[in-house]
Amino acid sequence: MPPLAAEPLAFAPPLQVSAVTLSFGAVTALRNVSFACAEGSIFAIVGPNGAGKTSLLNVVSGAYRPTAGSVRYFGVDLARPRPHRVAALGVARTFQNVALFAGLSVLENVLVGRHVHTGAGFFAYGLGWPTARADDRRQRAAAEQALDVLGLGALRDLPVETLPYGVKKKVELARALAAQPRLLLLDEPLAGMNAEEKREIAAAVRAIRDRLGLTVVMIEHDFPLVTALADRILVLDHGEVLAEGTPAEIRQDPKVLEAYFGVAGEPA
Repeated sequence: MPPLAAEPLAFAPPLQVSAVTLSFGAVTALRNVSFACAEGSIFAIVGPNGAGKTSLLNVVSGAYRPTAGSVRYFGVDLARPRPHRVAALGVARTFQNVALFAGLSVLENVLVGRHVHTGAGFFAYGLGWPTARADDRRQRAAAEQALDVLGLGALRDLPVETLPYGVKKKVELARALAAQPRLLLLDEPLAGMNAEEKREIAAAVRAIRDRLGLTVVMIEHDFPLVTALADRILVLDHGEVLAEGTPAEIRQDPKVLEAYFGVAGEPA
């Protein structure tokens, strides 16, 4: 497997998407999509169902290879590496549907996020070598730190299947944090939640950005919450960029109001 072409560059944008097109045969899911995220910002991607939001996140995470265009993470081209290599660079992702391991505890689920940092090999762990034990302590300390950031430390030993849905989403977020990313991709983190759970997750996302300095890119349908949380918003419609700007600019854009909300009037 060839090495990556370069290491992340400190002075480059965390994420720069340039003229990305994604086609599946005769179907074009994304067409000429471009945007860039400032470091330490929360960047939201919104749009009607079928607008291409998840396809765009799949391109950024390495799950899809774009038909044309480029995706750069701190200057590194992400169009070619596979998802596990993208993760090793410092990109973590959560998914719309909860994808936890039901038979494991909260801590064990979060430890899964540490796989990209595991230093000892399989045989070292199997034989209980000192290097493996030391590595295990490092991984557990990092996982517990991720739990503490989200206020989940007291739940570390509970079976994850016994938790409410909103708490499970927090565990999934902690698992992504455990990978110690610089870029965090969130696919509808508020999906299926009640109003209180949404407020808690939104506060958690803001705390992650503020405390850890991460750049967050999120897909979300709750427009009022997005406008309260995001620094900038990209609006997609039929795979193309309809608008990009601050929340205030997006709320007043007539093209957005017509395409996303149905005609006149500011969204509630």
